[in-house]
Amino acid sequence: MAGSSAKVSSKNYWMAYIGQRAALSLAGPSKSFYLGKQREHRVLPIPTRHGDVQCWVYDAASGTKLNLHTVQSRSTGAPIHVSIHGGGCILSSPWEDDHINSHLAGLGMVVVSPVYSCAPQKRFPVAEEEVYDVCKWLSTKSGEAYGWDSSRISVSGFSAGGKLALNIAQQAHAENNETLRLRALAPYFTMFDVTRSKRHSKHSNMFPIVPAWQLALVQAVYFPDIASRSTPLASPYHDPALAEACRGIPLLITTGGRDTLGVEGDEVAHRLGGAGVDVTHKCFEDADHAYTHKGSKETARESIIMLGDFLTKHLSLES
Repeated sequence: MAGSSAKVSSKNYWMAYIGQRAALSLAGPSKSFYLGKQREHRVLPIPTRHGDVQCWVYDAASGTKLNLHTVQSRSTGAPIHVSIHGGGCILSSPWEDDHINSHLAGLGMVVVSPVYSCAPQKRFPVAEEEVYDVCKWLSTKSGEAYGWDSSRISVSGFSAGGKLALNIAQQAHAENNETLRLRALAPYFTMFDVTRSKRHSKHSNMFPIVPAWQLALVQAVYFPDIASRSTPLASPYHDPALAEACRGIPLLITTGGRDTLGVEGDEVAHRLGGAGVDVTHKCFEDADHAYTHKGSKETARESIIMLGDFLTKHLSLES
């Protein structure tokens, strides 16, 4: 068993496992949530300290302003965007983001979606280390071998994936990694603090998408060591060096006003902005969790377009 050696109860283990298996039968996003055509992907194994991580790769559309020739007439590869799926550290479901990844690839960036390890088979901090190692690999000549521009890398993540996205910046800062310099970072409806046992959304919501029992299960099976939950990688909310880790990286933090994870996202955005970090913060006041994937199609479209515009701006050759 990789990760924490703390024990997980049989009940919680099997609850997580059954949910995990059930998710395999779920279809991808509704066709009505696609902003353009669905794009094909291929699977690329990328080495990490925990073994190869299978990554879904969406090739970049050609002829966009993100991958045109430079002024020196030297061909430049497409920038790389790492898109990290959610699932509460339990569900491994990259197909849920297919509509978003297809849209981003259509804008001219290569989209790499790591299928990272989840509970109950693995525990904290395996997924955190895997996604960081994937980004390190992409930032070296290994990424360039595929014709990609490894000097232009951005990361986004949804829900638990948003935390993992932020963890990449934290680990790069802790290692003083000068090779991996993120151009942009976008955590969407993210879990920033796994120490919290009680959460309330900004606006009233009797039936939240992420209820208390679900968050308790995530704590029990992926973060069974209670002491580890307040460490910087588990809960970026409690990282005293978070602002320094994010300094120089443009951030887009979006939250939902009816999401039980929304309040901590608002708090992190305000705190980072107050510390001088370049933060764009948007709260979709009437939205619950996963507003890019379900609920109002108008909100989903707005939030996905916002992400694409943000990444295009900061991945461009001129930025």
